[in-house]
Amino acid sequence: MGGKNQVQWVGGKKGVNMYRAMSYEKMVVLTASLIFFSFLQAFCSQYTQYAHVVLDDYFNAPHTTYFKTFFTSEIVTIDGIPFEIRLSGNNTIMTPLQGPGVVTIPIRRTPSNIYILGFGTFISRDFGHKDLYCDSIDHFSITLGYVDGTREEKFPIDARLGFPQWSDILRAEGAVAHFEGGYIHMYKVPVGGKELEYISINDKYGGLASYWIIAITLEYVEEQVPSRTQTLLQWTLDPSVLEANKLMVVKIDGYLRRADTNAGLADKPITIELPGVPRIELRTDGSGYFGLRHGLQLPEGTYRVTISFPGDALFQPVTDSRELRVYRPRTHGSLAVFDLDYKGTPPNSDGNNQTFVTVAPGTTLTIFFRYNEGNAGNQYVIRAYGEWDKNRFLANSDNDEQVAEVGAEIEGYRWDKEAYTVPNAPGTYKVRVVYNASAIPPTWDTYDRLLAEGTVIVTQPQVKVKTTLEWTLEPSLLEPNKLTTIKIDGYLRRADTHTGVPGKKIYIQLPGEPLIDVPTDQTGHFGLVYGVRLAEGTYQVRVFFPGDDSFLPTEDSRELRVSRQYNINISVLDVFSSVVDSIFGDIMVLLSISGLPGTLTGSIYITVNGEQIISRASFSNGIHVFNNELALANWSSLNISIDKVVFDDIGVSVPLHWRGVWDKTTIAQIIDQAWDYVKRFPDVFKQENGKAIPKPTNINYPAGDTEYMGPLDEIRVRSFDVANYRAILHELGHYIEDKWYLFNMDQEYHGEHTPCDKRGPKFAFKEGWAEFFANLVIHEHFKKPYLASFNLEDPFQHCPNFHSSSDNDQWALGVAAILWDLYDGYNEDFDRISIPISTLLMIIKESMSSSSKGVYTLYWNLRKYGYPQDKIRALFKAYGLDYEPSSPFLPVGHIFSTDFDSLEGWQVSGLWRSGSETCLACVLLDGAFAYYARPEGCTYEVKDRRGRSVRTSGTLTSPVISIPKNTALTLQFDFFREVESYTRSTLDRTYVQIRLGTSGKTVRWGSWETIWSRSSKDPSPECNTASYTFQSKNYDRLQIRFVFDSVNGNNNNYRGWAIDNLVVKPAPTSPAALELADLGEGWDVPDEFEPGEMKVLNIPNPVTDVHTTVFTVLGVEAEEIRVEVYDLTGRLVWEGEGRGNELPWDTRDVTGLPLANGVYLYLVYVKVEGEWIVSDVQKLVILR
Repeated sequence: MGGKNQVQWVGGKKGVNMYRAMSYEKMVVLTASLIFFSFLQAFCSQYTQYAHVVLDDYFNAPHTTYFKTFFTSEIVTIDGIPFEIRLSGNNTIMTPLQGPGVVTIPIRRTPSNIYILGFGTFISRDFGHKDLYCDSIDHFSITLGYVDGTREEKFPIDARLGFPQWSDILRAEGAVAHFEGGYIHMYKVPVGGKELEYISINDKYGGLASYWIIAITLEYVEEQVPSRTQTLLQWTLDPSVLEANKLMVVKIDGYLRRADTNAGLADKPITIELPGVPRIELRTDGSGYFGLRHGLQLPEGTYRVTISFPGDALFQPVTDSRELRVYRPRTHGSLAVFDLDYKGTPPNSDGNNQTFVTVAPGTTLTIFFRYNEGNAGNQYVIRAYGEWDKNRFLANSDNDEQVAEVGAEIEGYRWDKEAYTVPNAPGTYKVRVVYNASAIPPTWDTYDRLLAEGTVIVTQPQVKVKTTLEWTLEPSLLEPNKLTTIKIDGYLRRADTHTGVPGKKIYIQLPGEPLIDVPTDQTGHFGLVYGVRLAEGTYQVRVFFPGDDSFLPTEDSRELRVSRQYNINISVLDVFSSVVDSIFGDIMVLLSISGLPGTLTGSIYITVNGEQIISRASFSNGIHVFNNELALANWSSLNISIDKVVFDDIGVSVPLHWRGVWDKTTIAQIIDQAWDYVKRFPDVFKQENGKAIPKPTNINYPAGDTEYMGPLDEIRVRSFDVANYRAILHELGHYIEDKWYLFNMDQEYHGEHTPCDKRGPKFAFKEGWAEFFANLVIHEHFKKPYLASFNLEDPFQHCPNFHSSSDNDQWALGVAAILWDLYDGYNEDFDRISIPISTLLMIIKESMSSSSKGVYTLYWNLRKYGYPQDKIRALFKAYGLDYEPSSPFLPVGHIFSTDFDSLEGWQVSGLWRSGSETCLACVLLDGAFAYYARPEGCTYEVKDRRGRSVRTSGTLTSPVISIPKNTALTLQFDFFREVESYTRSTLDRTYVQIRLGTSGKTVRWGSWETIWSRSSKDPSPECNTASYTFQSKNYDRLQIRFVFDSVNGNNNNYRGWAIDNLVVKPAPTSPAALELADLGEGWDVPDEFEPGEMKVLNIPNPVTDVHTTVFTVLGVEAEEIRVEVYDLTGRLVWEGEGRGNELPWDTRDVTGLPLANGVYLYLVYVKVEGEWIVSDVQKLVILR
């Protein structure tokens, strides 16, 4: 909304202050959703007095014509209550008032009732009011603010108009189309006859009601006092310049007049305030005249003479003041001779005759004198001589000569001013003004008459000591119109030695009070305790010492603000530093602020190593960080004090007195604290050799830059970063990553960079980790989330051009933000995942191995750990990264699908790869597919170094797939298979397994179940589609594993096995139980058991027509497996170990020879979450 004037909000409920105006003629315009009000002249009926508060201003102009139709005249009477409606020009009397809001109107009257004319309705129909009836209590209340400071809230009495024609006219004209069904209402608010300062209209329905206030009328049961007439003061002050410390008479003459007719006002009180004199009260005579003659003797300075008329029932008050200057004659001096004329009229007695002066050698003497010109035709000469040169006149005023210095004629006299240089020789000399009544000039000795004589002493001036005033004023902020005691405490000191000056008179000028003098004691101390009551405003308190023969004068003043008091509390929560560039840095101060009336401008005062910084800022309640820029320097330590905050808008200064010192020991303390956090995760923060990472001790401070030097194992910190937690911990993150394993950076960038640089995926991952680690320690351990230099929740605010960029994996700040989103809670639409920090740290560590591709590797490691594909993918896509091999969106109804364009995210062993060979001749294979064969040809034959064909086997394991619980699912894939045909044994095995798991901090898996299998016993080549339907039960995670095993090295020159178009989708019908496919002859299929139950077995058992069996651990996620095989005498015949849940054995003993047929015993040791678990003794049979 617009308006001609605006008043800034300064506090109150919901940020809205009740603005109190001093005059009901003033217009107040409030911003935001409030309405605008102004106040117009009073209208009085014949019997009852009314005053009108009419809503009009230059806005909502289109409604004007509607209300000209509605109100046919400017003054209308509705239900006997007169309202004045102004419709001239573009003014409109209709303004929307919609809650929530408070509208405050100054009144300064004493009505008995307030009538409000308005039109309103509810915005919502949910409140049960028939015909949207405008109920005043539901809509608004009225707060009455009385002059005595009390407040009272009242609900209007609904006096709905009896005839609806006014509403109908408004509706017909289209003016109130959005007030369907509403009515014009008139409300009555009883006041009680107390003088009002303001009224406030308060919304009571929180914005659910809408209404327009058209006009407001104030009713008076007694005759209204007419408006007071403005008055004027016309007066003179003579003289307005006095000589210091000399008794002189000042004359005041003046008139009090009406401003409209300029007629004098008789018998009115006049108050005159002279400096150093109690307040004087006079009364005007019959013509409005007043006058005063008063003697003053004042020290040098500038004063005010104030005259006031307090006003009465008919006339407004008025105040005016004049400046009165009091000076001391300086050593360049003047000799003043007054009232000299040839008729011999004696000098007057006004005390201005100065006939004695002391000047320094060689300075200028100025002579003033006045005379009259005598009768017409008379000849006369007046000259001035100095005794040091009696033959040369200093000045003359020959009436028959042209004298350049003669001024204008005043009261029959002419004034003359002449200057002359006194001799350099010290001494006492006379000056004479002599007169001759003829044209013959007078001399020093010959004259008709000696008009005046003075004395000039030429001497070296005494050197006066400079003085200083040191003093305080408490308080410097007062409550308006409240008697408050102020205290002035100070010292008068010599400027050279800073010692106190005793026995001197100090003058204090308080606003509205006589000049006060107080003495200094033996130490130069002076003080004053004084009570004042002042209206709101800004005043000056002046303290001065007028000087004397030994000491120079000095003065000083302080500002005294009288305004509303605020209970402002400011706490310094933290202080830290940050480097902006190579030249400038920031001192960042975290403040907790309360008690402010709104957003205020001001300054924060900071001292850094002796240099004061004053930073402008906007302040509001809450916790905020304030940046204070300064030039960098190579300091050995950082000494910072937070001095104060000064609010300009309200004139309040809040001292803080906070101080901190940072040096090399601070860096060690930061690293010590961070290392306490690192030690919480011993399995993460360890080196490749298994030993814990040692705490860094090699710190170089101050250094030229902040960096980690890996070859030197050194953390370097530049001087300004000593208070920069984030920078120090960032380098500590690099130290840790270096101790994990030397991150293979290949040819990627090394060196300086900015947060918005893109320097390669590995570099970005390295830097992103360091930034994430710093913020993690700050947030989790230091409990200082505000210390991050960059907001990891929204890195795009720093690099806005990086949205949805496919190379954001090269952006260090973006990588740090991804890691942060993986760690923190669900606080964004795309961020619906929160990984326990111990697990996340382990995944990050694994993703930094030598084969790492940066955040790309991180993505697939997250999938490997079983975190939901949809949530991981959504988070990475928010940063412009999509690593899924399938299309950006799964086909409708699919839970998982892939056409094997890439095997990223899959765990691969053996000969498994992504291929597109045309030698397979299978129409189901389209483009790329997963293929078990050598890279250089369409065969899975593998030979050793001697050229012999050997056994080959491998697995292709999917990422973790999120599935719905208690749902029938179908797994489907296309395949081509060509292997050796051999029916006596199950050779060249191809089989598919699944396992189900339950999500949590980690996925707890069940056992692998074989759902489809083929071998040498089954016909090939084969091009077909396989599917399997199963029940997910109470599981929500799935993995799929494709296994190829040639079993031996014979006859492996076939085209192998290819997989394509893998899909997991809801099944059309629910199966009753798991359906296991035909596993072939000689296969032992383990029974199903619950996740978390460990079971150990070997397949096949017994070992018959093959030479290899596989030890398998089911039910847990094994980190390592170790197997010991014994014969029945207890002799160890073989042992082996490997990573994961399986370990193959070719049934050879420790010497490499095949074992004989028989029964053997074995133990399996399994490492789970860092702990070794040993199985029961199992039996194994070899029967070839």
